[in-house]
Amino acid sequence: RFIKGVVDSEDLPLSISREKPQDSRLLKKIEQVLVRRVLRFLNEKAQKEPEAYKQWFAEFGFFLKEGVCRDYSNQAEIAKLLYFESSTMEQGELTSLDDYVARCTPEQNEIYYLSAPSRALAEASPYYETFK
Repeated sequence: RFIKGVVDSEDLPLSISREKPQDSRLLKKIEQVLVRRVLRFLNEKAQKEPEAYKQWFAEFGFFLKEGVCRDYSNQAEIAKLLYFESSTMEQGELTSLDDYVARCTPEQNEIYYLSAPSRALAEASPYYETFK
């Protein structure tokens, strides 16, 4: 939803009366290819330039979070691109799920999470009190 561009295709069927693309398998295939390319690019960016990616994520991360909920076919790939705050890190620092799991001790079998609009509200939550 946050990427705009132009795709050149010779075989794209148009509805002449409405001058818009018709629903077709070709259109779905183009969408799938473009989504895979964008996700691959973002994954490479997150691994090669983590700080630049975190800045990008601060601005556009909302759309990736929406994509995890809506795009079931790419859910696993999108989830790898998400960053979160952790109670073991300083406020404002973000970590990926893979980095979090790498820091876990071998005997830790569960990961608990709390969803809140801000870190202050999450830390003030009665659900968080049991983990202090």
